Amino acid sequence: MYTFEYKLGDTQHTTTYFDIYETKSLKKPCFILKHRVNWKLNSSIWHGDICKYSGKYYMLYCGSNKKYKYIGGMKDNQKYLWVAVSSDGINFKEYSHPVLKMNGVYRSSLVIVDKKLICYFSVMWRYTGDLGYRVGNRVGKFEVPLNELLGKLEKAGK
Repeated sequence: MYTFEYKLGDTQHTTTYFDIYETKSLKKPCFILKHRVNWKLNSSIWHGDICKYSGKYYMLYCGSNKKYKYIGGMKDNQKYLWVAVSSDGINFKEYSHPVLKMNGVYRSSLVIVDKKLICYFSVMWRYTGDLGYRVGNRVGKFEVPLNELLGKLEKAGK
């Protein structure tokens, strides 16, 4: 069974759900709606990815969080990289702080291997250096021990 996650939302709208489509074949793909996940959390999802590891679903996504504020108290609606966790793939718990606070990081893909979260993402409008073009073809990557990351996010939320 192959799964494709389709995410809804951007910073101009509030994400209320996302759909999960699945197909039984990559040779003759026919994606069928498997689940509609109601999203009643504070984040609006732009792009994201979900993987299952040790019985839990981990969602890494670019989005904004309506409760996240600048130091002065104004709403920070920049799109950062966030994480949410679920035991059933339907009911997610989000963290109140981003994993990566850098606008322009999106289209994330993740895998968790040997207790490490590995993330690849597009880095639009970043790191132009001496390249002959302004945007495109830039991929960022980071690896972090999963328990360390979740511990820091939990602590930051208190």
